[in-house]
Amino acid sequence: MDSLRLKSAIKLALALVLAYWIALSMDWAKPYWAGLSIVACSLTTFGESFHKGLLRLGGTFLAIVVAIALLSLFPQDRWLFIAALSLWLAFCCFNMFRTSRSYFWMTAGFVVPILVIGGGENPVNDFTVVVLRAQQTVLGIVCFSVVYSLLWPYSSREQFEEEVRKALTLKRRLLMATLDILTGNERKEDLPKLRMQIAQLHSTVERLLDAAIVDSYDVWDRRIVWRQFVANMASLDRELQRLYLNARDLEDSRDTAQVQSLCSAMLSTEQYLIEAEKTLSGTASQVGDHTENQVNQEMVNSGLGHFQLAAMTATRHNVQRSLEYSQSLSGLMADIKDASRKANTRYLASSQQPKPTSEFLDRDMWSALIRVQVIFLATVACVLFVPGFPNPALVICIGVSLALNLVFHPQASVSIALPFAAILLLIVGTVHLLLLPLLATFWQLALLIFGTTVLVAYLTSRPEQMIVRSFFLNLFLVGLQIDNQQQYSFLFFATMFIGLFCVIVIIECTRFFPVSLRPEIRVEALIKRFFSSADYMVRHSLTDQSEQPNWFNRMRLSLHVSEIDSIPTKLVPWLSALSEPALGNTKRTDALQIAASLEALSSKLIEFAATRRLSQAASLREGGGAAMKQWRLAVADVMLDIERDPGGIDPEYLQNRLQSATVALEKTVEVLINKEPSSNLNTADYENMYRLLGAYRGLAEGVLGYTGRAAFVDWPALRESRF
Repeated sequence: MDSLRLKSAIKLALALVLAYWIALSMDWAKPYWAGLSIVACSLTTFGESFHKGLLRLGGTFLAIVVAIALLSLFPQDRWLFIAALSLWLAFCCFNMFRTSRSYFWMTAGFVVPILVIGGGENPVNDFTVVVLRAQQTVLGIVCFSVVYSLLWPYSSREQFEEEVRKALTLKRRLLMATLDILTGNERKEDLPKLRMQIAQLHSTVERLLDAAIVDSYDVWDRRIVWRQFVANMASLDRELQRLYLNARDLEDSRDTAQVQSLCSAMLSTEQYLIEAEKTLSGTASQVGDHTENQVNQEMVNSGLGHFQLAAMTATRHNVQRSLEYSQSLSGLMADIKDASRKANTRYLASSQQPKPTSEFLDRDMWSALIRVQVIFLATVACVLFVPGFPNPALVICIGVSLALNLVFHPQASVSIALPFAAILLLIVGTVHLLLLPLLATFWQLALLIFGTTVLVAYLTSRPEQMIVRSFFLNLFLVGLQIDNQQQYSFLFFATMFIGLFCVIVIIECTRFFPVSLRPEIRVEALIKRFFSSADYMVRHSLTDQSEQPNWFNRMRLSLHVSEIDSIPTKLVPWLSALSEPALGNTKRTDALQIAASLEALSSKLIEFAATRRLSQAASLREGGGAAMKQWRLAVADVMLDIERDPGGIDPEYLQNRLQSATVALEKTVEVLINKEPSSNLNTADYENMYRLLGAYRGLAEGVLGYTGRAAFVDWPALRESRF
């Protein structure tokens, strides 16, 4: 038996029993509200639980203010009241996309309907409901805080530092896999899986940092440096991914002195990461500084082709940036662990110019917002226009709560929950009607709650089972309907099932209208959106000679950059949700490789846009500008073709097409360099030119990588009409 799982289950059960005992002793109604707060906030460590509890408490108090305002402004205006409540839900949904603390806004969203509708037909009860909700929420958070801090406390700091250590190890694995490519000893490392693990672990580290700040004074004291450390880890992740992609272009240049220099710098990067790990573990070792490798004239005369030099320059830039970030991680970790040191600002990232925000243009945010509105208004319409609709307040509250919970999981289907809900309601109803009347004392009731909670929490302790645990315990606590004035009613369970059935039907309908959320449709739509944004970026990315765009064009470019950066991540859950008929002859692993290829292309596109802003020598810019523009527009045309038909491009035809354009571009560069006296070009001119040329080549390689993966997809099966 897993002792940690058992201890966590016991702590959750004790917190529930304590909350029920206090609520019933104080003669407070609806004690299950405190229980729901405990179930929602009970996570592995005290810091995680308390941080989520604070977010729930803050969201509840904001909801109380909004609920009182709505009841005061629209006491008799039904339609204005519904419109105002609808706008509030839209505001909460919008803010969920703008912050990492989305649970605060989700709580503020679903609690308002509970408060304004929970009073029933008599508005005098509304204020009582508001006060009661605040009492029970505070009670739940206090109870689990006391239990979790006194009984087998498990600090978030230990888990946070362990996850940081794992993240640093994964970065070293990716770095060493890249080094083996350059040395010809390529490992059999599952790189797509490794990159996915790095991304998932970074999300976990960010979440645990918030928790560790709450329950560890040492982490709180160094919270600014810790946040910079986590931000630099994310930057290092991006550079390592670009380094891995660029390194594959140097397989024909492994024996050159330049590649040996890159390998030496990469080993230095590994040493800095090792130093950061050892400092975190308390066994630091000193690593010296490393000189920066420079692009020089000797490299230009090294006999390599211009595109090989371009790949070399791009890789060297990635190596240098990786070295800088790893050195900063080592320095920041020394600042964190040495309490006598003041945080060294030389390790902190320099401030950047604020970029125009485009969150309000996010299509997925608007899709989620519209879906929440449709679910809310549909449930309200059922309550208002269906005579004798069962348990209207509960139906609206459940509908809003489920709608907000599905904001970040639109691919999920809730229809599977209906048979489980029926079984659970049957079990809980049997306990409520047959067993509860036999319990004469609170301690008998406590034994029932304790035993059931321990069993459920122990069996559903894994993170992926959290939804199942919350679903079962929420239905269990609500279904028992425990109160000092206990009532027993079969009608409650019948109406609850009917109401839940109606809510699930409404939510399932919103998977088809107004925006189709079927995975097979969303997959192709996201791919088309990606290449639409890629086409725009390639055509309209700015150079050092471009005029400053107006606000509208800055926002437009910012939106497309955001789409390119986020769509590969958004695509993964939709690909995972594809049914077997939609996959057809496609293996699921091959389908997931589509997201990996788009992630690689996304990195190339962002690097391309940044490289175009570099200053270029006037003679090279004027002489080769027309050829580069022609090549760039040719790539943009390919992206436009893929947008029209994501699976319609033949990889071999595209490779031949891009190869001919690449050869022509390389000849143009050769003519320009031979024509221009070497004395007129300095080191920066050569480096910027080759970085730009490498960005062009990387873009072509990224497009070819996608078309190669797309060839394994059974597109007719994916596009087949089905309901």
